[in-house]
Amino acid sequence: QTMRDHVVAIAADSFIPTDEFNIPLGEYRDVTGTPFDFRSPTKIGARIEADDDQLKIAAGYDHNYALRDTHGGARGGRGGTRHLGLELASDGRWTRKREADAIASDRTTGRSVEVYTEEPAVHFYSGNYLGNDPMGKGGVPIERRAGFCFEAQHFTNSPNQPAFPSVVLEPGERWETRTVFWFPKPSAAGGLLSSCCCRCSGQNFLSAPSGWPQT
Repeated sequence: QTMRDHVVAIAADSFIPTDEFNIPLGEYRDVTGTPFDFRSPTKIGARIEADDDQLKIAAGYDHNYALRDTHGGARGGRGGTRHLGLELASDGRWTRKREADAIASDRTTGRSVEVYTEEPAVHFYSGNYLGNDPMGKGGVPIERRAGFCFEAQHFTNSPNQPAFPSVVLEPGERWETRTVFWFPKPSAAGGLLSSCCCRCSGQNFLSAPSGWPQT
């Protein structure tokens, strides 16, 4: 069981392609018919070695995904925030209000994480440049593609791309954004909820309850 066997879903119809130096271009590319289509749960390793120029440039996945339902500047305006997708009730329980922005699951153990964010993008990185330094826990070497990341954020290279939501914070302005990660128990409806709130131009992640994905 490796990182490649984890099942991933990302609620995005487009991703941000990069140039030959892995710098994001100022365009949105449709994921349809490409190895970047994770709208349905798919193993990370299913298409990571596909004959695709973008995968070759990054040596795997290392791309921003433009999340659905972005408001307030999804195409060049100020901000570009979204509804978090969760609401906290008076009894302290979270309620889903929309689909998760990203989900990852290990079908062998049943463990999963769901990500919800107010940010307009999730960056998916497949650990292409991990190596053996530093060593992992217990001296275990961290090999290439030993892990992966979901990074909730604004689009990389936004200051140089006017088509992207702005990340400029003027003097005296305050910016606050939320991300939540929910790590549900494999056989239970509830889970350990982890949230982060980043002021200025923050990054966000959230995960939710439930038994997705099913075998």
